[in-house]
Amino acid sequence: MSFVTKGQTVKVAVLGCGERRLALNHQEIFEHVLDKSVELTTFDITTEHLADVPNVVEYDVTKSIPGGSYDIIYAHVLLKFIETEKQWDVIMNSYDCLNSSGVALHFFDEEELIAETERLGKWGWSVPLGRWKEKLSERGIDYRTLDIAIRGPMGRPLGVVVLALLKP
Repeated sequence: MSFVTKGQTVKVAVLGCGERRLALNHQEIFEHVLDKSVELTTFDITTEHLADVPNVVEYDVTKSIPGGSYDIIYAHVLLKFIETEKQWDVIMNSYDCLNSSGVALHFFDEEELIAETERLGKWGWSVPLGRWKEKLSERGIDYRTLDIAIRGPMGRPLGVVVLALLKP
């Protein structure tokens, strides 16, 4: 999968961020990976935990995402914190706000994809990725799934799945 931008600056929206430390590093990470200047906005339902992080907007991403068109939408394990029936809204919102040739990247841990119940403990929800992929296909939306194996804490292997939505 390749990503090509038309401008010198890449416009990135991060959907949800659970840690201030991560939010502070997103700008640097994207600029390093893309080797371009990045205009980054982070959207989260609450923002107290992201105090003093630049360009953070308190916003519910189950609603249309403001700010114009983005080159990249990035959501890391966000959907498991959103009720299953509202997850589709987030997926479509991330696609709808992309520039042409933009990409929306949704990262998932294995646990939320293989869950046998809708609820994952007190705060989580399962993610029916197969169902969302069927709906994307029905709408003619181009997507890719990538399976990535990484080493987590204590060297344990972790499975990560990425759903990439591609805007023509």
